[in-house]
Amino acid sequence: MQWPAMNAGLGIAAMSYIAVDYLRHLSPKWHSRLQPALWSILALAAVFRVPSYRHWSAEFRSAIPFIASMLFMLSALLFEALSVRSVTAVLGLDWHRSIDLVYPGFNHLLVATIHGSITNTTQTLTRKRR
Repeated sequence: MQWPAMNAGLGIAAMSYIAVDYLRHLSPKWHSRLQPALWSILALAAVFRVPSYRHWSAEFRSAIPFIASMLFMLSALLFEALSVRSVTAVLGLDWHRSIDLVYPGFNHLLVATIHGSITNTTQTLTRKRR
């Protein structure tokens, strides 16, 4: 049985990467020496395989919609940030700066209850009503 030649070396690269990564537990000294060398070898292999890549036209065709969608998402984020800021400024909403009490979440109340540092009043307010 013959293996396809188009993925030649990919399995060896994956196994060597896993082996070098596993050396972190066995011998950190060898791991710190071999990991940069392996990264350099893998980077050079990727650079040498670039000219033989067959699908560059499809990559460039899909890059334009991808960049356009990223710009659209960033502009939507900017629009939302400006809208929230302007509404907050126009209405004079500064309540988020003036509140000193931060309401605890369920996890904070659970930990406080376990440690016994929660007051009875807080327990009765947060307890489920029947």
